[in-house]
Amino acid sequence: MVSEKISLARGATYVASVNVAIGISGVLYLTFATRLLPTVSDFGTVSIMALVLALLQAIIPLGLPSAIAKFLPELVGKYGLATAKGVSIKGFKIGIILSISGSLLCFLFAPQLSDLFFGTSLGGTVYFRLIAIDSFVVNLAVFVSQNLTDLKKFKEYNN
Repeated sequence: MVSEKISLARGATYVASVNVAIGISGVLYLTFATRLLPTVSDFGTVSIMALVLALLQAIIPLGLPSAIAKFLPELVGKYGLATAKGVSIKGFKIGIILSISGSLLCFLFAPQLSDLFFGTSLGGTVYFRLIAIDSFVVNLAVFVSQNLTDLKKFKEYNN
């Protein structure tokens, strides 16, 4: 019991340290981006791209990672790791489908999104297609990290 508590404490420390590093890198990115971008409109373009990516991160998973976070530890406690891994794998498969679907929609509607946000579909389409690719990776990472965290695989989570 004591070694499990120590393991959980170490795992929580790993996760917290990664989150702190991500936060610091975000602040550094914003600091350098404001200095390096030549015009205010370029900074606006980066801001719009970050906004759309954040919206895709909020919408595409449909709250499924949070549901997995609630039920997976309960299943481990009640039925054992084998049953919980089955649910974890199903959640991951659904995560793949949701990530592909959301990214594909963003990719296909890139000209319309560019027209909506930039007023022209000529230059911004490429940005939204890049966002589509990035949102696939980011949304899939949410499902992977949630499963690893819930199964107490903290070291794998940080790698």
